[in-house]
Amino acid sequence: MKKSYLGREGWSRRLMSWVSCWLSIELFLSFVSLPLLHAEMLNTLTIHEETALYSWLVNLQNKSPVGLLESYPEHPSDENVNVKNAAFTYDQALAGIVFLNRGDLVSAKKIFDFFKNQSPQNGLFSSYNNLTGAPGPMEFQKRMGPNAWVGIFALHYYAHTGDPEAYQLARKIAVWIMSLPHIQGGVSILLNNMAVSTENNLSYMAFLSRLRVLASMRFSQADGDMFAQELAGVTSFLKNYAYNPSTGLFYRGYNDFKNVLDVNSWFFLAVDALFYIQDIPGAPASVNASHWGINIDPMIAKIESTFAVQPDGTFGGDVLTARGFDFSDVGNASARGTPLSWIEGTNQMIVVYKMLGQGTSSQSVLYAKKANQLLQRNAALLINRCYKIGYPYTDLSFSTQAYNDDPFFKTALGPSVATTAWVFFASRGMNPLLAPMWWNPFGALTLVEQCCIFDHEHCGQ
Repeated sequence: MKKSYLGREGWSRRLMSWVSCWLSIELFLSFVSLPLLHAEMLNTLTIHEETALYSWLVNLQNKSPVGLLESYPEHPSDENVNVKNAAFTYDQALAGIVFLNRGDLVSAKKIFDFFKNQSPQNGLFSSYNNLTGAPGPMEFQKRMGPNAWVGIFALHYYAHTGDPEAYQLARKIAVWIMSLPHIQGGVSILLNNMAVSTENNLSYMAFLSRLRVLASMRFSQADGDMFAQELAGVTSFLKNYAYNPSTGLFYRGYNDFKNVLDVNSWFFLAVDALFYIQDIPGAPASVNASHWGINIDPMIAKIESTFAVQPDGTFGGDVLTARGFDFSDVGNASARGTPLSWIEGTNQMIVVYKMLGQGTSSQSVLYAKKANQLLQRNAALLINRCYKIGYPYTDLSFSTQAYNDDPFFKTALGPSVATTAWVFFASRGMNPLLAPMWWNPFGALTLVEQCCIFDHEHCGQ
């Protein structure tokens, strides 16, 4: 057997590479500890409240022979918003992530097994019947965004279980998404629809950024390279075609210039705001501030002035007095007929505020204070069902059109699985888009694999 001999110079280079990796990890871990600085001022769910929230989700799943949660179980019969027995795929992914972070692998496995057995290599439908498992009744389509979220859930599942089938599920989904039409690097929402959604591509970017590392280090370098190339295209689309530097906000999609909240809050979640702040050398371009050229504080201020809703229905103003965030801007609310607080979207912003509040500067303290204030508003919205609690989709007592230009997207009533999951994430300060290597930073990764998160160029050396 031929021996490998590096020589003094080779060993010196390798040692310096390891030292560089180790210092990057130390910097990262020191930053991870910062949430403790403001833990005492961040209002979170009590142990009993979180248990009641979790119990509501488990109870919903137990009503399903196929392990799926009905997304809006109390919405009244309504021909305009027909969500009876609809288990939206995105909602199932969120619930699965909640179960994993509660240590409930049994409930998470039910969701994982369902999607694993749905021929994911051909794409997953956007909703399924929670009693039969049949596709529909809503969104009888295979949309890119919900598929990316099941991929994200699969990565969470791998991080918690080490089950190689989780990687295979994530891989099949990614390869299917790659087969969809691409425009300027962005991926369309459907096979036969050339519309490109910013929200969907942000989710996909987050999915690929983690999948490429797992593929390269545990399964296939060829897969890792394939996903890295796809990630570069998606990142380029988001930077060059989805972001509007003149307004400081992202568009809803390619040549779709409507102002919407989630594509802007999800930017911070998809790039991981703490990586973004640090601008770590060697990290992928998708997470570095120097790549995007976006300043955090002005963008947050623009989000607040555009989407925050005050108790009197006006937009903008101080977030510390706001009732929450709307789907879109004041023009959309006027066309709809009424402003509202989108509870799911507001809790997504709470996660952003908590991430940005992990520091000692006066601005970080203010972000933490805003998170705390909005978390307190959740308490007035909870729906208690015999010590099982859920949270509604909006703060309105009636259904309405979310966007004035989309008559098919109407809000549902009663507790919502997606909203309830995001309240869980907001309370814990957890970013579900990047959890496998962030909030549970490295899972079972080795030191070499940890280095590769920061230094992909020299991965494995």
